[in-house]
Amino acid sequence: MPRIYLNEPQKGRAIANLEEGWSLRPVTADLNLSYCDLNCCCDQDCSLEDRLVFDHCEEDFHYYDRRFCQYTKHTYINNTPQEFQVNQNGLFCIVHNNLPPSYLIQQKHPLKSLQEAEFQKMNKYSWPHHVSEDTIFSNLNYSYGKPLWILRNTTLETLKIMNSFFTNDCLIKEDVKYLIDTKNICSHTEVSEENYNLNAAKYFVNMSIIANPRLFNISLHKKECPKNICLVVEAKICNEYFENCSQVAKNHTNFKSECHRSIARNTLSCINVVQHVRYDFYHNGTYGIVKANVLLILKNISFAYVKNIDFSQTVEVKFMWWNHTLNYSSYLSGNPGYLIGTPVLTAELISVNISVNNTNSSLSNSTHYNQLLKLFRNPSDFTNNFMVLPSVSLDGICVLNKHKYTAVEFGFNLYTKCKINDYILNKNLSAKNMCINIQQTIFKYWSLETTNNTLGNKLIGQFGNANVHNIDEWLNVMYRDDLNVILNTTWGKFDQKMNTLSCGNITTLLTINFYHSRIDFEDVINQEKILGVVFHFNKFKNITFPINFKEKYFYFTVQTGAQIGFFDITTKKIRKLVDPPSLNIKLPHDFFYPFVKINNDGVRQMCLVHFIFVSVIFVLLVK
Repeated sequence: MPRIYLNEPQKGRAIANLEEGWSLRPVTADLNLSYCDLNCCCDQDCSLEDRLVFDHCEEDFHYYDRRFCQYTKHTYINNTPQEFQVNQNGLFCIVHNNLPPSYLIQQKHPLKSLQEAEFQKMNKYSWPHHVSEDTIFSNLNYSYGKPLWILRNTTLETLKIMNSFFTNDCLIKEDVKYLIDTKNICSHTEVSEENYNLNAAKYFVNMSIIANPRLFNISLHKKECPKNICLVVEAKICNEYFENCSQVAKNHTNFKSECHRSIARNTLSCINVVQHVRYDFYHNGTYGIVKANVLLILKNISFAYVKNIDFSQTVEVKFMWWNHTLNYSSYLSGNPGYLIGTPVLTAELISVNISVNNTNSSLSNSTHYNQLLKLFRNPSDFTNNFMVLPSVSLDGICVLNKHKYTAVEFGFNLYTKCKINDYILNKNLSAKNMCINIQQTIFKYWSLETTNNTLGNKLIGQFGNANVHNIDEWLNVMYRDDLNVILNTTWGKFDQKMNTLSCGNITTLLTINFYHSRIDFEDVINQEKILGVVFHFNKFKNITFPINFKEKYFYFTVQTGAQIGFFDITTKKIRKLVDPPSLNIKLPHDFFYPFVKINNDGVRQMCLVHFIFVSVIFVLLVK
């Protein structure tokens, strides 16, 4: 192994002495554009001060042949003020080789047919891992994965949130880790005023966030802590989508939870119960927390007073850079290949009118438009940048909007089942048209928008860093079933006596199959690439709905499902040498006519000419 010797920094030299052209090489851990990625030591967006918060460097997937003498210039990137020298202490290394050029044969081309997709099906699974950390207070700067400290009254402790263990019940408390986003969902079996976890005051009253442990003095600051060290948590009460939030003062009592039991009705009613909590921490890397917000969703509940009570609560924690602006289109799911558990990239193919000035002198003031196809991703909407399915509420209802969804994560098979509760406007529509509207509503919950009975042009990113400006990096979805055929074969029938609407040929199950392969991309090895996506509609049913013909709106409920499958079609990599160059010369039959010699027996002789010509051709080939 080569040894590295550090020298003192020299004046006038750059801190980051990166190899020329390095920015053109993909960095596998760089998943955010123009933004410092945590623990990505080769991210040029990270300053030296940003890197002080790192506790390790993410794995690099670049391939370097260590038999060559110059490989170290690719692997050792100096991101420090010091200079280093690499001592290659091996006995021999390769300076140059004379092997012919070669290339890899691997499965990297997109699938072109349904038959090829079916042939390549395979099942593979992968699981994430969890690393535990200690919770001992130390006067050091926050770093990735360390516990977040709070001061509750005069007690110094770590910020903890509830989580489930084996069952759905809230049984254990977990530390909130610095820079690690968390979302825990569990059920409380005790619903009462004594359950402090259901009271909004627990999450911000008499509590302050330690901005930076290095600045906190236990002996001085427990009783009186400066506001720039012990940050006040700003609380807001929001609606179910974290919108229309209103500021809450600590001395207000309008958020206090109260419960009342009705003996006559044997019911328990509670108001202002905390259903959803979201902490938003804005940080500045090693300098710690800059601002802390908590958003609360409160709910009034009432249920029969029995022994078994389940109330589901969600607690989220998000960390954001202080100067960061939310932009979902800049979020990558790998660089370049997909990472397991990251959402699948999507984009919409739209037509844009480009104005073109008319150069004709007689029509100098006229302007016409040309249509241009381009990809579009709304930076403020997650569902417009990644593939999503409906989230399922506690009572089994499908919910799909900008705030509630189920992301399709690369490498994880998924099966969802829920009920759609929706309505359509009853404008003297025929039974067939009402049933078509029901089918289109089901498509909408599958994120399949339809226009004039045609599915929207949704494309899938082949790599986790697919460029929205390069359409070749995106895949068209293959549909096993024609949408026009499905909608045209849908039928409907009214029954005036029974007040029912019968719909036939309604598909209620969507199957999505992803075909992916691990390939080598330039000098990055084993990068996951999506080669094909197939949509298949299943479970065609005849459904009867109750209907009130006098009502303006027709409300309906239909059970739907979706299943996601990932199939690894990686083939064995074969290195094949490039074929040597060949020279194919075709000469006319009389090419040697002036040099033909006739001997005494009448036989033509061209041996010398042939020898000279073949020698010339051989010399050309050798060169």
